[in-house]
Amino acid sequence: MSRLGLGLGAQISAYSAYDADAASYFVRAGVTDATAKRQISEFVKGVKSLGLYNNMVSWPLLSSQNKGSGTTAYSLGGLGIYDGTLVNGPTWGAGGITFDGTNDYINSNFNPFSAGLNAGSHFLGVVTLANPSAAGYSQLIGNEAASNFDDGTGLSRIGSSGLTFYFVGNEFGSNSSTIQTIVGMSGAQRQNSSQNQFIRNGQEIATSNDTLGRFANNNYFIGAGNSNGTASYFSAVTLTFAFVFSTSLSTGNLSSFYSLYKTTLGDGLGLP
Repeated sequence: MSRLGLGLGAQISAYSAYDADAASYFVRAGVTDATAKRQISEFVKGVKSLGLYNNMVSWPLLSSQNKGSGTTAYSLGGLGIYDGTLVNGPTWGAGGITFDGTNDYINSNFNPFSAGLNAGSHFLGVVTLANPSAAGYSQLIGNEAASNFDDGTGLSRIGSSGLTFYFVGNEFGSNSSTIQTIVGMSGAQRQNSSQNQFIRNGQEIATSNDTLGRFANNNYFIGAGNSNGTASYFSAVTLTFAFVFSTSLSTGNLSSFYSLYKTTLGDGLGLP
């Protein structure tokens, strides 16, 4: 018998194995794959157990874990509903959304400034299985008030040198960089008012001294940067997941969050 033919009590029982917020996401995003539902529900339960669910907005980007077609990437998390908009045709796939490095990106519709977040306590990042293929500077997630990292927040890479940029609410002209791969879960967060952290696969990889400014008043873009409303620094890359936290994560939570993703939404991806 189809679920449509079940009584209300039976329908509730059929979904009782899933977290309620996960089940709500299934409806919004049109998730039907049974494995994806289990992964999403276990991920949500795990983030809640860490006490971080209401501090998180994320965008699962595997086709089975989201709508998988069209121009909306539905968001997951208790920080609010911020469904992203695919612009200029990034493509859905079983392994994530692929960006061509020319003109496409996702407008996350999340603005940290208007959301009232604190630039000094913030964590954002993405998951990718390969470094961007473009030789030039490319941004995977973030924004800035203008060029030259003015109030910039994000994660970027220069393919030719392997240099990774990581910055959160930086004062004009201030940035952090280190020669590192971004394979796996990579992100940036503030350690304090004068230092950024580059986080990869649940561990601090590098730190750099940078003056804390404020958040730029525009949306985060995924697969590119947002410079005062203009998309730029496009990445040629496939992303499986993007996320933002309204707080910095402790050493223990960084490790736990990565392990949780790896065993739920990232199960089977071969993450490091």
